[in-house]
Amino acid sequence: MDLQSLSLAMALILSGIACGGGAVLSLVAMPLVFEMQDYGRADRFARNAILLTNPILAGVAFAAAVAAVFGGAVAMAVIFGCVGLGFLLARLPVQSRKDATGQVYVRRQKKVSRVAAMTLSAALIPVMLTGIVLGVIGI
Repeated sequence: MDLQSLSLAMALILSGIACGGGAVLSLVAMPLVFEMQDYGRADRFARNAILLTNPILAGVAFAAAVAAVFGGAVAMAVIFGCVGLGFLLARLPVQSRKDATGQVYVRRQKKVSRVAAMTLSAALIPVMLTGIVLGVIGI
């Protein structure tokens, strides 16, 4: 097994991890937590889950992009680079907006921002599946 095949296999494994993690977070965990807990606790859990897991998923997507470049699948690398940026951008709606003194300076609707962040994460799943298919083909 040569290095190109090994890195393409690693890119496919990492892309599967990123796709599965995003799907579990946005399609399984969030609806389940809102069924099992009251609204306040579920909303706090959803915000913390988005803030903690999206950078990890972005890192895995970037690692898949780097491995795809070494594996020769340039289209997969571009797609997973964009997916990594998408995961980082999906984190922005739920981040606290504070100035240097710690004062919150933007009034926001928490429910809308959480729904926007989860929708952005869920919208990346078909893009990741497309990247995985392109990686399997070797494009």
